[in-house]
Amino acid sequence: MRRLSLRFGVSVVTLVVFSLLVVLMIADNRLYLTILNNTVAITDPVPLGDLGDTILAATCWHAGVDVYAPNGCMGGGVYNYSPFMLRMAYLPIGQADVLPIGLVIDIGYISALSLLPLARSWSDLACRCLAAISTSTAFALESANIDAGIFLLTILGFVLCLRGSLSRSAAFLIFALLAAIKFYPAVLFTLALRERLRVLLAFGIVAILLIGLFLFAYADDTRTAYDILPSGLPFDWLFGAINLPFGIMLLAYMPHVSLTPTLADYQAAITHPYASLIVSGGIKLFGIVAFVVALALRRPYRAVYLALTDAETVFLVGGAITFVGCFFIAQNLDHRAIFLILTLPAIATMSATTQGRSKILLQCLIGALLFLLSESVFRLAIGHLADWLLPQTLAVYPKIMFFLVRELLWWGVTSQMLAFLLLFIEQNSARLVKEGSAFFVNKRRKKLYDPGSGAR
Repeated sequence: MRRLSLRFGVSVVTLVVFSLLVVLMIADNRLYLTILNNTVAITDPVPLGDLGDTILAATCWHAGVDVYAPNGCMGGGVYNYSPFMLRMAYLPIGQADVLPIGLVIDIGYISALSLLPLARSWSDLACRCLAAISTSTAFALESANIDAGIFLLTILGFVLCLRGSLSRSAAFLIFALLAAIKFYPAVLFTLALRERLRVLLAFGIVAILLIGLFLFAYADDTRTAYDILPSGLPFDWLFGAINLPFGIMLLAYMPHVSLTPTLADYQAAITHPYASLIVSGGIKLFGIVAFVVALALRRPYRAVYLALTDAETVFLVGGAITFVGCFFIAQNLDHRAIFLILTLPAIATMSATTQGRSKILLQCLIGALLFLLSESVFRLAIGHLADWLLPQTLAVYPKIMFFLVRELLWWGVTSQMLAFLLLFIEQNSARLVKEGSAFFVNKRRKKLYDPGSGAR
């Protein structure tokens, strides 16, 4: 019973919470919307809306509409996902299929949580449950976001990575499909470093061919989709490397300090002569600091990292590289933080098997992950309290402090994830170098002692 609870407990808890919210949405939609507005910060949500918009975009594209520009077919909206996704228009699906497909995505996501490496303690399970019922998860499931489906298939790929050679090949085909769907999962090919040198080279050749084929077919649309990736103010529910320097620049150069600036104040800030320098320089500066911190963390983390099981390592590295890739590529809606859940099993194990400073750092990391996965709850609560207790001119400052602390936490998490990735690269690069050296040495020996070569 204990093993079953540690294996399936997180899925059961998430399913119960999910079911209660569905019942509440049907029974008392006003209360349901009030809860979402004050926790997840979704205003006027449309259940399964992201999935519905994606299917609508594919239908409009199939009818000859340019979905990358505002169009009447999509109610004035635009499509900014991969062009590959539009090809779902060739499948026999439409708006009537949004509900069943959305339920498959959501239930599949919840079920996939049981495929995480087995929890080792009740506290480990409790942390996973808190992460799984976080506002980031609620955001992803409420809209049936494509990222929830990618999360599900990513876990399936990780499970296949732990099996035989044929299964591992299938895993990288899944990663290739996910990259075609939404670009950022391409970073999962980093896991190919676990393979033998010959297999790694074969995967590399296949990956280059697939990328070339994709760009040959969709280069123009891919460029357009990338150019119109959504972005916004850094103070609300977006995360990414640009947020902190962008926010500092706005607060420094806006004529009036506000987290919801007018268009005039916003334009005044972004057109300041030093605006772009502060943003681009800030990203580089914080990135360098994060990398230096990651380098410093390699040594205290090395022993406990190397003691992880294969499953824990795959989930840790896969979750870390997905998060880090998203963090540096663009701004992300906070539902994409769900990929941090994949790292929790290994981090909990490392925390439980080490002592001293490393243990404190890992425990702080777990706390930071749980906080950031539900940061909208705290952000909204602080905002409401500040508006209630302070004059309007002063209420903005607690909100600014929260923004700064939150962004520093994002960078702190990024530093630790980079440390895990550096350990993974270091470990496997050393092995691959040995394999390569052994291959050339054996080849040279064979040539020297081949009776037919004339060499002795």
